[in-house]
Amino acid sequence: MTPDASIQTANDNAPRDTRPEGDSTGFRAMLRDQELERRLHHLELNKLQQSNSDMQVQTVSSNPANLSTKFGVGLPLLCTLIATLTSAYCFYSAQGLYMCIAALSAMVWTALWTSFQSAKSENIGSNQGRRDSFISEICVVAATLAGLGIWGLVSREWGLPLSLADGIVGFAGLTALISALLGSRFTLVMSACAGVVWLAYFTLVPSVSLVSIWTYPLVALVQLFIAGQNDGKFAATLTLIGAHGWLFWILSDRLMAGDISMLHVAAFSMMIGMAHYRLGKAAGDVFWETSTLHVFFGWSLAMVGAVAIQHYWLGTNANLWGDVSAHPLSQLSWQVTGAACIALIGIAGLIRMAHNQMTTMAVLFTLGAAVIAAAVFDQRALIESYVQAELNMPARPLIGLTIGAAISASAIAMCVNGARRKSLMMMFAGLAVIAAELALMLNPNIWSVETGLAFGMCLVISLCFAALFAAEPANSYA
Repeated sequence: MTPDASIQTANDNAPRDTRPEGDSTGFRAMLRDQELERRLHHLELNKLQQSNSDMQVQTVSSNPANLSTKFGVGLPLLCTLIATLTSAYCFYSAQGLYMCIAALSAMVWTALWTSFQSAKSENIGSNQGRRDSFISEICVVAATLAGLGIWGLVSREWGLPLSLADGIVGFAGLTALISALLGSRFTLVMSACAGVVWLAYFTLVPSVSLVSIWTYPLVALVQLFIAGQNDGKFAATLTLIGAHGWLFWILSDRLMAGDISMLHVAAFSMMIGMAHYRLGKAAGDVFWETSTLHVFFGWSLAMVGAVAIQHYWLGTNANLWGDVSAHPLSQLSWQVTGAACIALIGIAGLIRMAHNQMTTMAVLFTLGAAVIAAAVFDQRALIESYVQAELNMPARPLIGLTIGAAISASAIAMCVNGARRKSLMMMFAGLAVIAAELALMLNPNIWSVETGLAFGMCLVISLCFAALFAAEPANSYA
C-alpha cells in the first residue's frame, strides 16, 4: 500500500463534524415528509368541501320553493300587514259578514305563516334572532285576535249568547295555551293582562253574569305555573295582583251580603296566605325564578289576616268585632278552606323535605303553627275559658300579645331573609309589619307585668325556633 493512500476508518470512529446531521437523513426525514403530505391532503379536502358548499348555496338560492327562506320574514310579514289592514278596512266600512270573515281568515293564516318563518331563524342568539322571535310572538297574538273576531262574528250570526267578557276569557285561555306550547313570555303577559281585564270587567259591570268569574283562579293557577317554568316575573306579578284582587272581591262581596264577618275575612286571608307562603318557599326549592314573588304575596296576605286577628284578641276596639256570626254555608266554606290550607302547608313541607331544605321536626312545627293559627279563630270561646281558668288572666289582651310576638318574630325573620337574598321587597314587607306591630302595641292599657313577661317569652321562643330551623344543616334529616 502506498503512503498517500486514503485510510478508511469505521463510521463510529469518524469525527463528529464529518457526520451528517439527523434532520436531513434517517427516520426524522421520513416523518417530515409524511407531515408535509398530510398537510397537502388536508388542504385539498378543505377546497373540495368549500366548492361543494358553494354549489349547495347556489342550488338552494335557485330553488323557487325556498323563496321565503331567501327573503326571511319580509314576504310573509308584508302579507300579514296587508291582511291586517284589509280586516281593519272591512270593519271600518261595515262590509258584509263573509267579507269580514274572509279578511280575518287571511289575517290568521298570514300571521301564522309569519310566525312559522320567524321561528326558523338560525341566529337565535343574535339581535336578528331576537327580533324574529318578537315578530313571531306578535303574529301569534294577532292570529289569536283574528280567530276571536271570527268567533264573535259567527256567534252573532247564529244568535249565540256570547258577550265581550267571553271573548276576553277566550283570549286569556288561548294565549296561556300558546305560551305553554311555545314558551313565549310575551303571550303569557298578554294572557295575564287579559285575565286582569276579565276580572275588572266582571266586578265593575253589574249586568254581567258572575258565574264564570269563579273559574278565574283556575286560569290564574295555569298562568302562574307557566310563569314559574319560563321565568315570567312580570306576568306572575300581574297574575298575583289579579288573584289577590279576586279574593278581596269575593270576601268583600260575602261580607256585604252578611254571610261572613270581618273576623272571617281575616281568618280566610291568614290561612290562604300561609298556604301560599309555604308553597312559594317550596317553589324556590324546585328552582322557580318567581318563587320570591309567591313568598312576598303569600306572607303579606298572611300577615294582614294575622294582624287583624291580633287586633281582635287585644280587645282595644270591641265595636269593630262585635258581630262574628256567619251563615252555615259560609262556616262550612271556612272549615273546608282551613283544612285545605293546612293540607297544602303539609304538602309544601314534604316537597322541601324531598329537596333537603327542611327537617321532619320543622315540617311538624309549621303544621302545628298552622293548626294553632286556625284554632285561634275557630275556638275562641274555648281559648278564653281555658286562659281564664288556668292562668287566672283575661284572654284579651294576653292572646293578642302572644300573637303579636309571633308576628314580630316572623317579620324580623323576613327582614333577615330579605337581606340575605338582597331583596328590598322582602325587607320592606318585614319593616312594614314591624311598624304595624309597634302602632298596635303602643296602647298602655294592654300592658302589665304579666303581659309584658308573656310577650317577651313568646318573642324570644319564636326567634329561637326561627333561628334553629334556619341554621339547621341540610344533611341532618330524620
